[in-house]
Amino acid sequence: MINARELALQALVDAEKKGRFIDLSLARVLARARADVRTAALATELTYGVVRRRLTLDHTLNRVASRPLDRQPPLLRNILRLGAYQLLFLSGIPAYAAVNESVKLGRRYGHPGQVRFINGVLRALARSKDPLALTEITDKIERLAVEYSYPKWLVRRWLKRWGEVRTRRLLDQGNQRPTLTLRVNSLQATREELLQRLAAEGAQAQPGVIHPWAVAYLSGPPVHTLPSFRAGWFVVQDEASMLAADAVGAQPGEVVLDACSAPGGKTTHLAQRMQDRGRLYALDISPERLVDTRENAARLKLNCIRIMAVDARQ
Repeated sequence: MINARELALQALVDAEKKGRFIDLSLARVLARARADVRTAALATELTYGVVRRRLTLDHTLNRVASRPLDRQPPLLRNILRLGAYQLLFLSGIPAYAAVNESVKLGRRYGHPGQVRFINGVLRALARSKDPLALTEITDKIERLAVEYSYPKWLVRRWLKRWGEVRTRRLLDQGNQRPTLTLRVNSLQATREELLQRLAAEGAQAQPGVIHPWAVAYLSGPPVHTLPSFRAGWFVVQDEASMLAADAVGAQPGEVVLDACSAPGGKTTHLAQRMQDRGRLYALDISPERLVDTRENAARLKLNCIRIMAVDARQ
């Protein structure tokens, strides 16, 4: 039976080789495998964790590897990243399990030399008392970029604008796993009605913090299995991103352009604010990602959205 680490590896390699967005690669892999909830949850954590902390992982692996990571094939490179992520950031997984499971992936997909390389690199990392060795990096911008896995240009900008203390807080918050947040479809229900229905469906939820349409989903069945989801009562959307549609201030009857619309969170939010009256042009460069926009619009019963796969720069 395929396990979570193998699913994460397939998603990472697919995204790297084919230039796909990681969410599309992961969705394809999980759908093909028909993974159960626990397997899918771990695969998702591993996949997004590696993407989120890749700069940190690559720096750490390059310190203990005899050959640079960028000279390795994508499969080997991502097996090492998965192992390192478990060692550095998942305290609930024992070091021996992280190493052994990575070696198993090497045996399945690589040759004996690669298996020995994976084993040696990850065991060296597991034994290291200071795996990150950030004190060796004298440049402040580079050190923060490596520690938090952010591009140096952004760290430089924030340091200049905010200073080191506030920049560290921003970098740290950006790496936290966000609470799963839902946006109530105000054309179908109120937030109070959604909270009552979620409770009846076996979920635990509470009002969001900053937006009046936000609901924090704390626990319960997978959201896509809920009758309220299928009925179009809500869409999954990060609470902070809900502020974008508010800033636009779209009104009923207007013509609005969303130039980068997939997977449709902000697009459907704009349509709600327009009371589904007017024309909302939803553009995106990726036809694959627009499938989600189209499905969300249909499920939420929004008719004012016109979806087009185009490059807005042209």
